[in-house]
Amino acid sequence: MALLERLKARGNKVITTFHSMHPVGVPGHLAFRWVWEAAKQCDALIVPNRDAVRKAAECGLDPRNVHHVKHGTVIDQPMDKAAARRKLGITSSGIVGASVGFVTPNKRLAQTVRAAKRVDGLAAYIVAGWPTAADRSGQCVAHAAEVAAEAAGDPRMLFLQRFLTDDEIRTVYSAADFATFFYQSNILSTSGAARYALTYGLPTITTDVPMLEDLRGSSLVLKASASVGELADAIRMIVECPCMMASLS
Repeated sequence: MALLERLKARGNKVITTFHSMHPVGVPGHLAFRWVWEAAKQCDALIVPNRDAVRKAAECGLDPRNVHHVKHGTVIDQPMDKAAARRKLGITSSGIVGASVGFVTPNKRLAQTVRAAKRVDGLAAYIVAGWPTAADRSGQCVAHAAEVAAEAAGDPRMLFLQRFLTDDEIRTVYSAADFATFFYQSNILSTSGAARYALTYGLPTITTDVPMLEDLRGSSLVLKASASVGELADAIRMIVECPCMMASLS
């Protein structure tokens, strides 16, 4: 709120958005008073669906300042794919997959890499990110170590073990042909990472957890209980049938 107030005091126009307007995991998630108070002070609010437009109006926002932009709308111009791959050291022109965001056990990134390794026709798979600073139990750091161990020994598997800048995220998603988010549950999240991939026009492989339900028209959806083998089959389907990517993007 303090930052918003400073920006407004300088005469800046402020546009904001939320991953989702729906409660996730606990009643009131993403519906705390400060969220709506902040949105009311902004010059425009971008929301992901028509129901969110209605909810924003119910919470006192001026409907003229609320804009529906569906998930998957490209909002950042990708860089040239070949140039992006050169920056990452990928020399192949084949199919490349990616997972970007905080490294957590709930995303099953080690299992994602294990599945990707089983797909012979996959040119490369990129996992980029690092655990959040709030990982006080160390479970996320331990999972990051699992990802690194799983990626070791297969030159197609790239694990960028750090927080990425906006330019680096743009490079990764510009280099990729699809993204995977193999969530196993709906733990207090709305997966901005999955939605970010869609803004680059990438088809995604997701699971049927409630937080991703509004992405299903642009995703190849697996059961949250899906095995590594089933994920590998989904990746193989995309690799062997490029028309699948075209139908999802």
